[in-house]
Formats: sequence, C-alpha cells, structure tokens
Amino acid sequence: MQVSTFEKVYRDTIINDVRNQSDYIENALGLLPMAHIAGLVAISHLNAYRGDGTIVMPKYDFEMMLQVIQDYEINTLQLVCASVR
Repeated sequence: MQVSTFEKVYRDTIINDVRNQSDYIENALGLLPMAHIAGLVAISHLNAYRGDGTIVMPKYDFEMMLQVIQDYEINTLQLVCASVR
C-alpha cells in the first residue's frame, strides 16, 4: 500500500493516457526467488495488487533476461544488489 500511495500520481497519469491500450498498466519481470520475502512481496503481491502483469523467469540467465525485457516490454525490474568486500 505504501508503494501504491507513493506511485499514485505517476500511475494515474499512465492509466488516463489514451495511448495505453494494454490489458495491464505495466509489465514487471519476476526474477527474484518467490521463496524470498523480497520476491514474494515485491513481485507476487505488489504487482497483483497494482494490476500489473508479471513475467516469471524459471532461472536467471542474462541473455534470456534481456530477450524477455525486449519481447514483453518490461517496465519494472526489481533486482537485489549485493556488496562484495
């Protein structure tokens, strides 16, 4: 609900845009593991709550990820950044 409130002005703009004729407002890439809290909340729950489409990849493959982003016109990509020391 926090993310939806934060994005409300932007999402109202794209919803009211007559050029947006898609079934979904945005398409997100489901790349994070759904067994992890980040994947479960950010991808499974948030995208469904917002009415977005979610394209789920079976495993991480960089070239496949780039192809999926292009083929499905992905608007949202949520990743995890790990620091290496």
